[in-house]
Formats: sequence, structure tokens, C-alpha cells
Amino acid sequence: MDTLIMFTSYYFATKAETLFKEKGLVMKLIPTPPQLHHACGLCILLKRVDLGTALGYMRDNGISHSGVYSYGGSAKDCVKLSADELFGESLRG
Repeated sequence: MDTLIMFTSYYFATKAETLFKEKGLVMKLIPTPPQLHHACGLCILLKRVDLGTALGYMRDNGISHSGVYSYGGSAKDCVKLSADELFGESLRG
């Protein structure tokens, strides 16, 4: 399953994209899926295995997110990750 990192603004989304590209992290900047319309219009799609690394890069560079979701490509397969899940991921990254 893939993971979506949501942002509150285009600024943070494009800043994260630039950072991830510089670090060689495989990801895509994509339009926010319609079921997550409450966020800005851009999000980052990446493999779950890379989430801890991505969150660590964001933390170290002052980039905030508005939520992280597991994503299987449809509204049914879109679930917000809990704070415990995120905390565990960021510690491993």
C-alpha cells in the first residue's frame, strides 16, 4: 500500500518535493484525491517503507504536513494514520 502526505499549503508541498528529489527519495507530487478535499490541492505519494525517512527529512527542514494516509488508490482504501503510527514511523526514519 502507498502513503499520501497531505499539506496545508502549496508552499509546503513543493518544498517537500524539492527536498525529497535532492535526497533521492522516490515519490510523486500529485493532485489531492477528491475524498481528501479538505487539504490543499497537492500531496505527495510514496511507498510506506519510505515514510519514516520522508517524515525525518520534513522534521529536520521545518516542513509541516496536515495528515498522512495509507492509500490504495480509491476512497475505500484511504485511511488516516494515527499519531502512534506516525510517531513510530518518524522514529525509524
